[in-house]
Amino acid sequence: MRTVQHLKARGKQAAVWLVVILLVMIGGRIIYGNEDNQDTLVFLKTSLTNENNTPATYMKPETALDSDEVQGRESLSESMGFLLLYAVEADDESLFEEQYQLLLDYFMDEEGLIYWKIDSSGHPEVPVNALVDDLRIVKALYAAGEQWNKPKYTEAAAQAGHYVSRSLTYQSTLVDYSDQSSGGTAHSLTLSYIDVEGIELLQQQGHINQDVYDTTIDVLEKAETKNSFYPKTFDISKGTFAYDEEINMIDQMITANNRLQLGIPSNALISFIKEEMEQDGVLYGRYTPSDYEPVVDYESPAVYGFLIMYAIELKDKELAMQAYDRMTAFRSNHVSYRGGYSIHEGNTHIFDNLVPLLAVEKLKHTGWM
Repeated sequence: MRTVQHLKARGKQAAVWLVVILLVMIGGRIIYGNEDNQDTLVFLKTSLTNENNTPATYMKPETALDSDEVQGRESLSESMGFLLLYAVEADDESLFEEQYQLLLDYFMDEEGLIYWKIDSSGHPEVPVNALVDDLRIVKALYAAGEQWNKPKYTEAAAQAGHYVSRSLTYQSTLVDYSDQSSGGTAHSLTLSYIDVEGIELLQQQGHINQDVYDTTIDVLEKAETKNSFYPKTFDISKGTFAYDEEINMIDQMITANNRLQLGIPSNALISFIKEEMEQDGVLYGRYTPSDYEPVVDYESPAVYGFLIMYAIELKDKELAMQAYDRMTAFRSNHVSYRGGYSIHEGNTHIFDNLVPLLAVEKLKHTGWM
């Protein structure tokens, strides 16, 4: 015969489980939001990591027709930058140290050059670096050095920053890339490459002078939208901006985030984005600027990830969560790909996984989920 105390205990237990169920149903973001990045990290480790532990760009080892394009299992400094930034954001020193060692072993030479891509076995194919990737890595290294009091991270940041200052300027302006084999540099600057925080660090640490800082930032400040969209590049020799005939929304969102670092909002672009999401519930990957019509039928989780980060800076919770809900619709629950984003025919691009990884981590710190 059950006692009164036993029945009361069972009642309390049932009440606890009821609260848990309600939390899952009503505030599912709270519970799943703390697990989804772990799922994504496991997916990255199992499906997008080469035997030498470098991050692979695609799941499948396909070969592109153009050697300048990224091959299937090649590894990019872009991926290293996002992984390092995520580790800092997540306060994961172990992950950062692992990626730091890979950076030194495979990507960064003794001069401070960071190869923009290496093959799956870790060999650099061309001695070319990319400004945007270098800036992300430099930012992450300096932040880690301060966060964990590790001088070796700061020293590596200084080495890479010094190489940027030596190799990536033209007419006192930072440029897209340099090629060590030819000794040449680009004469153009892509607006999505102008990472203001990274460039400010270069200036503060003495790697670039005030003139280089001012002329580079001036490009971003002077860029004007045409039909709500920013130009793609700036020709330094001609002093002119170039606008794409098809708008890449990843470029647009990164440029908007860069300008927001200067305190400049992108009202026209964000108005278009909000209207598009309210009307269709989605934001496509490419648009025609003349009529605002999508020219592709696909979406990119990375676009939503950058939109989340933009909304966080604006303290726009509604926009951030709207972008989060749409972004996570592309996150797989399949047993073979759990945590991975945009899996199509057993393949995905690592960029569409790393940007959401960082965005979700930043979103957690807002307390909005």
